[in-house]
Amino acid sequence: MLLLAAPVRLRIEAGEGEFRLTVGYLFFSRRLPDAQKVAEKTVKEAPETAPKAPKKAARKLDVSIEELLDLALGLWPPVRRLIRAVQLRHLSFHLAVGGSDAAAAALNYGRLCGVVAYGEALLRSIFRRVEIDALTVVPDFLGEGLRYQLDVTLKLRPGRVLWTGLVLIVKAFPFIFKLARPPQLARTVPAT
Repeated sequence: MLLLAAPVRLRIEAGEGEFRLTVGYLFFSRRLPDAQKVAEKTVKEAPETAPKAPKKAARKLDVSIEELLDLALGLWPPVRRLIRAVQLRHLSFHLAVGGSDAAAAALNYGRLCGVVAYGEALLRSIFRRVEIDALTVVPDFLGEGLRYQLDVTLKLRPGRVLWTGLVLIVKAFPFIFKLARPPQLARTVPAT
């Protein structure tokens, strides 16, 4: 039970065309392979012609928009609590803003300062705990485009995820049961 209370750490490092993802739990840590490299490797290893699977007949769902909206409204509170339970730690974001000339760089810098400030406020309103180490926007009068560096660690307890999953299953059970039920045949009334 105590293992469910230890947080899972997800460290995201991005910038200059690179993306690294590291998952940690207790004292274990594992860097995940780059998704683009894995996709290129599987494309190279995949056979040229694969047999096509026969298409299955599409099943018509007997669900109304109102039922879908009711389900979404019923599932939103536990999902919102799960999102608020995520902690952002050691957020470090550096952005260098350039332009075609110095005036364009200054205008882009002014716009992006507002966007970054709004983004910080949005993060603080979504997540309960946000620790920002550095959040900088600097003008680059000699550069042409944007350069950024992001480093953040997300923490979430597995027990919270399991509890939210159970709550979602219980709340969605009537809807899932209705979808899994075979369609009823139309009854014919004998003429008298």
